[in-house]
Amino acid sequence: MGTVAGQVAVAPGALRRTWTEGGRRYFHYSTDAPIGREWAFFSADYAVHEGRWNDVAIRIFHHPEHTAHLDRMMRSVRDTLDYYTEQFGPYPYRHLSVVEHPGRLGTGMHAEPSMISYGEGFPFWSPEDEERSLDFPYAVVAHEMAHQWTLPYALVEGAPFLSEGLAWYSAMQVVKASRGDEQLRQLLAFMRQPYRYPPIRRGEPLLRALDPYLS
Repeated sequence: MGTVAGQVAVAPGALRRTWTEGGRRYFHYSTDAPIGREWAFFSADYAVHEGRWNDVAIRIFHHPEHTAHLDRMMRSVRDTLDYYTEQFGPYPYRHLSVVEHPGRLGTGMHAEPSMISYGEGFPFWSPEDEERSLDFPYAVVAHEMAHQWTLPYALVEGAPFLSEGLAWYSAMQVVKASRGDEQLRQLLAFMRQPYRYPPIRRGEPLLRALDPYLS
């Protein structure tokens, strides 16, 4: 993948090599296991926060000024790898990329095989008290990491509901195992708050749903 000289390009897989040619910068990525049909490419003036879990290389590509969340995200990635590999089996890759991108000023993330992306508003959601208040980004990372074991699904009725439900159940178990009952209690209290958008009245039950809203 090629980009302008001052940027870092990110693609699925592990970075194998990089070089400059004709005033452009090139990056060669490849995966060590199949990734299916859902993937993304990014390019920006990234800083890179690196870590490891066993033989898995973890790289967080982020805006150079957005650093307050990095250690908490890395902690969640490692905790989930500990928990999910014990519960669900080996993580299928030796690499994981977490990539910031413009827009989507909420706290959401999106999982693809070996890659998680998040909007630039995510780093500003931080606990008021690191030990006592809800660390919601930790739980969101745990949720997206669960998708590394639950994708892909067949496109059948109820697939979005099952996908998101299983991922949140898994994330709650990680929070309980790694952060304790108090963090789990706060997470459940947050999740039980009324939905901030007016409900859309639909005819089908959740277990027959296919659209993103009902998921």
